[in-house]
Amino acid sequence: DNPPSWPPAVGVSGRSGSGKTLLIQGLVPRLIRRGLRVSVVKHCTHRIEADRPGKDTDRIFAAGADVLAAGPEEAFARFHAVHMPLSLALPRVAGECDVCLVEGYRGVALPRIQIADKGETGSAENSILRVSDSAAQLEEAEKAVWQVIERVNASLPAMALLLVGGRSRRMGEPKALLDAGGVTVLERIASAAGPLVGGLVLGGAGVVPASLAGLPCLPDVPGVQGPLGGILSALRWQPAARWLVAACDLPLLTADAVKWLLHQPRPGDDAICPRLAEDADGEPLFALYAPTARPALDRAAEAGVRSVKEALSATRVRAPLIPASLRAAWTNVNTPEEWDAARQALTP
Repeated sequence: DNPPSWPPAVGVSGRSGSGKTLLIQGLVPRLIRRGLRVSVVKHCTHRIEADRPGKDTDRIFAAGADVLAAGPEEAFARFHAVHMPLSLALPRVAGECDVCLVEGYRGVALPRIQIADKGETGSAENSILRVSDSAAQLEEAEKAVWQVIERVNASLPAMALLLVGGRSRRMGEPKALLDAGGVTVLERIASAAGPLVGGLVLGGAGVVPASLAGLPCLPDVPGVQGPLGGILSALRWQPAARWLVAACDLPLLTADAVKWLLHQPRPGDDAICPRLAEDADGEPLFALYAPTARPALDRAAEAGVRSVKEALSATRVRAPLIPASLRAAWTNVNTPEEWDAARQALTP
């Protein structure tokens, strides 16, 4: 029973009464101070008493239904699960979390912090740290968990979503098919990003050059048109990936710009939307999206939001300043005049 690779998960092991819960209780606020969202999964060997007998939710649960009680600042769920392996438990609590701390589930291959008496010998399988005092060794435990988080984030695969849509009325022809020095704009973008990611995917219903017609093409999320629908579709299609999103109107996009962008993420970032100037907003259509961005974008789309920038307002967006030598890569073209300027920049 191996858990999914996302989100990062760290187990806490030890005998009953050794201080597992105390260690987790101390780790949670430390990780939150680092800007992370934290979930905890606890495996119990006895019946869970999670609601007072006689309460409405308890009576409904006793009648046989799974229950979700949602309040103004919290939500609480109870499931009728005779056995819930960690591979099912983690997705239920993961959502937007950056790390999940797991108490119990000893048989699952997780990096683990082992709590043991000072004189006790032997190490748990996959042990990353051995502690004898949960309260005194919190700093060591935090460092060990952080190393796992960094390692999993660094190994998260990158995919590229090429957004192809819009009628391009002002341009007179689809932007993706504009001739950018012997190749189309979309082919130029694909050749810059393709070698640096694990795969290229098309988003939207626009026309594409024949050379790229064989790429997977994701339809927009039903009812959500435009770039937001394409981004959400990609995050749902491959949820355990970091998505490089590029619009089809970026003729000056380069491999160097893609490399720089792919090196920007840090644990706790939902999205990287670079800025062209100190006082400028981030650019969401040549940007990077983490798995944790999806829940907030889903909620925004459900509420009728269609602007990507507006949808991102509820996420943890970092907007690093683009180096001057790379800023041209974020130049998009919407008019014939802008296209003429871009073509001059493309001319050797």
